[in-house]
Amino acid sequence: MVGSCMEEFRKVTENKAHESDCKSHDEVKEIQPPGLSVRTYIENSEPFSGTAHTGMGTQDRTVILGYASGNIPYLQSHSCPGERIYITKDSVLLGRLSDSVDYAINNRAVGKIHAEIVRKDDGYYIIDLNSVNGTYVNNERITCSTEVKLKNGDIVTLANESYTFVV
Repeated sequence: MVGSCMEEFRKVTENKAHESDCKSHDEVKEIQPPGLSVRTYIENSEPFSGTAHTGMGTQDRTVILGYASGNIPYLQSHSCPGERIYITKDSVLLGRLSDSVDYAINNRAVGKIHAEIVRKDDGYYIIDLNSVNGTYVNNERITCSTEVKLKNGDIVTLANESYTFVV
């Protein structure tokens, strides 16, 4: 965990060194969702497309499309403040097995495919996918395969990894 936080800090530091290479602020509008270490610069306005300037080649850059001003729900890690899991799809799988989930959590206590967060018309729900160590919402273990509605500020724990749900 500490190593991944230090890696995140290193990336932020390196990105600041490349800021002088970007277009002038008169030409572009800067969008930076909270917690992201990569800055996205866009020309014009919504819906936006753009390139993240990190000193990498364009094929290595990730661009978030279709969101206005950072109103993207996310899970904020308690153990690593720089880690946020953005919920950008109708269904997001969380777990340890990087080839099978949308967001891999590097913790052996977390199940290979531990839980799913789904977006519905009336909000966001979390479902435990039969994990061994369980999924908890506000310190209460949820029943496997049962949808539990998430509210802003809820504490979500996957095994022993805790997050705050922010919407």
